[in-house]
Amino acid sequence: MPSRSVFNVLRAFKSSMCEVLLFCLLAAVPALAQPPHLVIREDRGGPLEARLARVETLRQEGRAVAIPEGRCLSACTLYLGLEETCVGKAAIFGFHGPTTQFGTIALPQAEFERLSALMARRYPEPLREWFLLSARFHTLTYRYVTGEELIRLGVAECPDQID
Repeated sequence: MPSRSVFNVLRAFKSSMCEVLLFCLLAAVPALAQPPHLVIREDRGGPLEARLARVETLRQEGRAVAIPEGRCLSACTLYLGLEETCVGKAAIFGFHGPTTQFGTIALPQAEFERLSALMARRYPEPLREWFLLSARFHTLTYRYVTGEELIRLGVAECPDQID
């Protein structure tokens, strides 16, 4: 019959192996739980407040956003402020400044400035500066930018295959 020291060694080995296995399983859980990309191929925007809330939810969830092609207009462009956003070279982005729900009625200057700053804070630099100096003054039309231009400004390029 084996000595007690052999049993103790085997018991310690079994305990160590269980700890290693548990560590490996726990390390894999975040990768398994990571949500896939939210893929956007056609988004005409919408109300600013609703999109800001959606962007904040995605930020808290750590969701990645991919805009590999198609059009991303108006409030859709706020996804560009998420750390895990990528764009495709052929995607088209349409920026404009804050407007009333009626579009053709100008906002009071103080409200225009407040909403411009609110929107700009969501964009990464140097896109933020460009928005404040140029795009926000387009209120009746879009200022169109390609994904290729955004990539040159530092926005991440999407890989060829998106989840």
